[in-house]
Amino acid sequence: MQTSVAKQERPLRLRVSNLSITYKTHRGILHAVRNASFEAWEKESLVFIGESGCGKTTLCTSLVGMQPVNATPIGGTVKYFGEDREYSILEMSDKQLAKIRWKDIAMMFQASQNAFNPVILMKEHFIDTAQSHLVGQSRKAILDKSRKLLELVRLDADRVLNSYPHELSGGMKQRALLALSFLLDPKVIIFDEPTTALDVLTQRYIIDILRDLRDKFSFCMLFITHDLSVAAELADTVVTMYAGQIVEKAPVGEIFSNPKHPYTAGLIQAVPTLSSTHEDLKSIPGSTPDLVDMAAGCQFAPRCKFATALCLKEEPQLVEVGPNHVTACHHHEYIPPIVKKG
Repeated sequence: MQTSVAKQERPLRLRVSNLSITYKTHRGILHAVRNASFEAWEKESLVFIGESGCGKTTLCTSLVGMQPVNATPIGGTVKYFGEDREYSILEMSDKQLAKIRWKDIAMMFQASQNAFNPVILMKEHFIDTAQSHLVGQSRKAILDKSRKLLELVRLDADRVLNSYPHELSGGMKQRALLALSFLLDPKVIIFDEPTTALDVLTQRYIIDILRDLRDKFSFCMLFITHDLSVAAELADTVVTMYAGQIVEKAPVGEIFSNPKHPYTAGLIQAVPTLSSTHEDLKSIPGSTPDLVDMAAGCQFAPRCKFATALCLKEEPQLVEVGPNHVTACHHHEYIPPIVKKG
């Protein structure tokens, strides 16, 4: 688990305020993200957790203006704070956004196998990325920096640069994509499930590399995952999303030992440990709500053992329940600390 540096000692990189995003579907308007707010600071790792469809990827792709074409931000602001100015992401054109993608904010998507053009050498990916943002950079200078970055992610740089994507394993391509993400020294990097589809040893490798790179380059990291063990390893702050809403946000140690939203507690209790038995594991009953035809009140209420009549009619808002710890639950005081075996 990571130890946070005092935030006031570091620059603020992102501020998201009351962001709401909808999708047009054949059934009507789907409310993918609802009134999401958070801040991210230099060298901080925010890890977003939650079930599929909870809005994690939609939220994070909107930070670089890469949400799907049928997604529409309907409220809120996204501010990126660079070295010499601030940017209002939602107000920028595609052309303006193209200038800061990779250079200021980079996003590494799932499935590295699909990230590279299969008919050009790996070195051309690095050269094209650099030359699209850095006028006057020579191929030699770009390749020299690319070699250093590939060595940092523990790859044979010359072999990778002179290979086609299909000549590299999935883990090698994932690490090459990591190196490419750092080519333009971005201040914010968003990782969408970068360890998915990798074996356990390669996942461990990627996590260790990310830690080393963050310490070296001091970037701010936003990490989307379903894997709570990855969250525990990488996070300074954990953000739980449910039904498009941020329902809890807290320091990693606090959220794993003392969650104050029943959904977060349910996710943690569903993770096995080395010493846990079948009886120790508790699944979350029910299914996720319909985000087109949304019910009144708390969206988690139908699945929650603490729900009351208040929960069914009034949606809770985020309230502070401890230092840097907020939750959206009417009955957070009834949620006991987590005691895990192993």
